[in-house]
Amino acid sequence: MKFIELTKVTIMGGAVSHGTPIFMNADHIVSFHENQNEITLVHLTGGAKLTVSQRSAEIKAMLSA
Repeated sequence: MKFIELTKVTIMGGAVSHGTPIFMNADHIVSFHENQNEITLVHLTGGAKLTVSQRSAEIKAMLSA
């Protein structure tokens, strides 16, 4: 699953601050918050939002594989 890195995007009407690593494809937007070691996964079609507390570098590598 390949993601395109963006610098700014709006998720569910809320602005994400500039510089936050955002990755997206046709189905998901993934937001990495390095300082909290947190990943936010937003499924675009379902609207569900899942937050998983893990090391974001590991998740980023897994998603980019």
